[in-house]
Amino acid sequence: MLILLSPLTLRGREIKDLQLHLKGVLDEIKKTEGEFEKKKAENEMLQTYVNNLTRQNMLITNAK
Repeated sequence: MLILLSPLTLRGREIKDLQLHLKGVLDEIKKTEGEFEKKKAENEMLQTYVNNLTRQNMLITNAK
């Protein structure tokens, strides 16, 4: 038995597929944003560390 689907039914399935794909893309964007924020915080901490080492080295050098 052959079942024919109406164009509206096919369009509805296509829309649902696109919505699922969009949800996947949005989830990936959120994940990437979270990773970015984590790396940004790590970089700020490292920059502070480097600045402190540089300042300390300058003080030691000037004290000699």
